[in-house]
Amino acid sequence: MNRPLVVQPATLQDAAQIAALHDHSWQAIYAHVLPIGDVRSHLVEAHVKLWRDRLMRADDPALRIWKACPDATDGPLAGFVCALSGADGILLDNLHVAPAWQGRGIGRALFARARDWARVLDSNAALYLWTLAQNVKARRFYERLGGVAGTVHPIAISPGIEVPALRYVWRPERRDATQRTAIRKARNVRDDARGRAPLEGHA
Repeated sequence: MNRPLVVQPATLQDAAQIAALHDHSWQAIYAHVLPIGDVRSHLVEAHVKLWRDRLMRADDPALRIWKACPDATDGPLAGFVCALSGADGILLDNLHVAPAWQGRGIGRALFARARDWARVLDSNAALYLWTLAQNVKARRFYERLGGVAGTVHPIAISPGIEVPALRYVWRPERRDATQRTAIRKARNVRDDARGRAPLEGHA
C-alpha cells in the first residue's frame, strides 16, 4: 500500500538531506561538464552551505523551501523545491525528486505548492525556472505543467563552467471582464449572506 505523501516546509534539520539530493541530481544532470576531484568536492560543500544558509532564513518572506516525504515526522526525503521572489518574478531555484520516488506525482505536488505560494505573494508576478537545454525529461515535465520556454542562454553553474539552459515561464492568469464580474458577484453574494457590505470594483 502506498504511503501518503506529505508536502511541508523544510527546516534546518533537513539541510543535509536536501544538499545530498541536490548534489545527486547535479551529478546525474551535469556529469558531462562537472569536474572531478577537489573541485567537485568543493561543489558538495557549497551545496551544504547553501541550504544551511537558506534554511536559517525561516523568517524571510521572499523565500520558501518545501520538502516532500512519505511520512510527516521522520520519513525519507522524496523531493524538495525552493522558491525565491525577486525583481524578475518568482524563481523556482531548485525542484528535485529522488530517483526512487520519481513518477509518483511528487514533482507536480511540489510545483503546485510553490505556485500557490507565489500567487498569494504576488498575483501579478511570473513564475520561472532554468533547466539544462539537453534535459529533455525535465523540459517535457515543465511543458506538461504549462511552462513556456524561451531561447537558449548560457548560465554559470560553477566558476568557469557554463551550460546552455532554457528559461521556462508561467505567466499570471489574466481575468477578462466576464470573469471579474462573476467573481465580484460571487463575493457580493457571500458577503451579503454574512451580513457584510458588498465589495465593488474588485476582482
